[in-house]
Amino acid sequence: MEVYTVKILLVDDDQGDFEMTRAMLSQAEHGSFSLEWVSTFEEAIDAFRSRDHDVYLVDYFLEDRTGLDLLAEAQRQGVREPVIMLTGRGNRRVDVEAMTAGAADYLVKGEIDPERLERSIRYALDRSRSARALQESEERHRSMFHHLPLGLYRIHPDGTVIDANSALLQILGNPDAETLQRQFAGSLFVHPEDRGRLWNLLEREGVVRGFESSIRCTDGATIRVRSTVRLHRGTQQGAILYVEGTLEDITAEKKAEELWGCLLYTSPSPRDRTRS
Repeated sequence: MEVYTVKILLVDDDQGDFEMTRAMLSQAEHGSFSLEWVSTFEEAIDAFRSRDHDVYLVDYFLEDRTGLDLLAEAQRQGVREPVIMLTGRGNRRVDVEAMTAGAADYLVKGEIDPERLERSIRYALDRSRSARALQESEERHRSMFHHLPLGLYRIHPDGTVIDANSALLQILGNPDAETLQRQFAGSLFVHPEDRGRLWNLLEREGVVRGFESSIRCTDGATIRVRSTVRLHRGTQQGAILYVEGTLEDITAEKKAEELWGCLLYTSPSPRDRTRS
């Protein structure tokens, strides 16, 4: 089976540190590592553009620049691979700054050994892959959210609209998202008692399916809708975090039912047709 080799770039202006890092990685017991070295800020920027490395080891002190400057530049360029900062002994302030700025980890020079270096690289890669998988999953969910033909929404317990997809905006008369987010969701109900009835069901059941009501669109039109709504809490009996649901315009369906009912009511019976 082919062994995957982790490609590492060390950014450090001291060749001795490069030789020491290479020697430690050669002693790795749980992976295969390939180390490259650049000594200047500019060379590191060029390496970022190549996207040819799996992880970066960056010394905090780089001539007249710092590793934090380089980390910021990596983020501006959209580098998603983890950056591990190499800091001076006991410099707690730099450690905190590095992690706050987005470094995957920090290692203190003089305290690094082969096991600690390998573990830091391995954990940084694992966290990076997990974060990337989560982001990709969220992006797929977001794409699905906005392309489904059914109106979807998420509302804060105070009635503020947190999110709404394109289908819902179309149902509501195409208000822009900012306008909708400034609107109290409860004000959309034509009959205020419907909101109270829905909220009581939600608090008792947690989820309500097929709830029908009339709502008022932004252009003043009134439509009939069918909703499935779910309550989300922090814990089973904890505070309500948000309410999310679906909304379907059933105005045409209800008009068809009313028309059909009128036809049945007014059509002559078989006996009447015989008499005529």
